[in-house]
Amino acid sequence: MQLYEIRILRNNGATQAVVKQMFINDFAAIRTAQQWADERLFEVWRDLECLYTLKPTIGGRASGTPPTRAAS
Repeated sequence: MQLYEIRILRNNGATQAVVKQMFINDFAAIRTAQQWADERLFEVWRDLECLYTLKPTIGGRASGTPPTRAAS
């Protein structure tokens, strides 16, 4: 089990709520965040790594994508 941080965001990207909880894996943390956030924007973090973010796109719809990583 690992500790994850779920951040529920306002429409302007500001943090509305932060929940820290243990999950068995990344998928479980992301799925739970989707359920908790409902229609709101959110991010899922493990340590200092952002695993998943749901950001607004043009047209008012949101899209979920893992953050891009710089080449090593």
